[in-house]
Amino acid sequence: MELENLLTGVLEEIVRDRKLPGVAAGVVNCGDGEEGAFASTGERAPGQKWGPDTMFQVHSVTKLVTQFAAMRLVEDGRLSLSDEVRVHLGEHWSSENLRVYRGKKIEGEPVYERVKREITVLHLMTHTSGLSYACPWGTPVDEMYQSSYAKAAAMSERETPQQLENRLSKLPLCGQPGEFFNYSASTDILGRILEGICKTTLDRVLDELVIAPLDMQNTFFAPNGMDSSSIARIYERSPVGDLEDITDFELAPDAKPIGGEGPVSTGADLMKF
Repeated sequence: MELENLLTGVLEEIVRDRKLPGVAAGVVNCGDGEEGAFASTGERAPGQKWGPDTMFQVHSVTKLVTQFAAMRLVEDGRLSLSDEVRVHLGEHWSSENLRVYRGKKIEGEPVYERVKREITVLHLMTHTSGLSYACPWGTPVDEMYQSSYAKAAAMSERETPQQLENRLSKLPLCGQPGEFFNYSASTDILGRILEGICKTTLDRVLDELVIAPLDMQNTFFAPNGMDSSSIARIYERSPVGDLEDITDFELAPDAKPIGGEGPVSTGADLMKF
């Protein structure tokens, strides 16, 4: 209880100083005979208090859950970290069919080099696969990814995980597999491997291997008809320092689960994880 009171006091000071509109935090395995503590304070939306069961989009925390599920399969002998991605997803992921971007010629034509080694499950889990993301990091490959994701978002029908995987396999790598870290869509590809091994959709894979065993009852990919108003709002700072609600999302009923983002959860559930 002493730790919980201390944590609550720190969080209340943060909210009082308007550093955050609302916040939840937990401490686990803290030693000294205490199992841990959880506290929350502030508002998840105007006039609505934040609590341990407040739901919010966990975004890239999903990657940790997907990777944990993968390690469960490794433990069971159904997957190996040294497995080549092409073995699970097909030859479009073989080194023979991939290429690494190396720059442009004077006349503007792109220059590529061959891929020296196969991408493995370990490369996906450590973001050393050579894949990139749709992030504005300024490299030519990042710009290619941004363009590719923008075209997919403009499609009338939502992209399936298989379509995402096939699309990414056609983009150049930003570096040789295993040679450097680059935060990327690697976990989305890992999710496709898990689907193939378990022969079901990723949401069911994660539920069977992680979510249900840990009794995370409020963690799931948003179901059909879920009211987005029940989810915590998203804020950013204005140029003058004020908090502004910039929430602009809909929990699409046709959203397909992928390994890198998507579920909603609560602070209490994430403490269990």
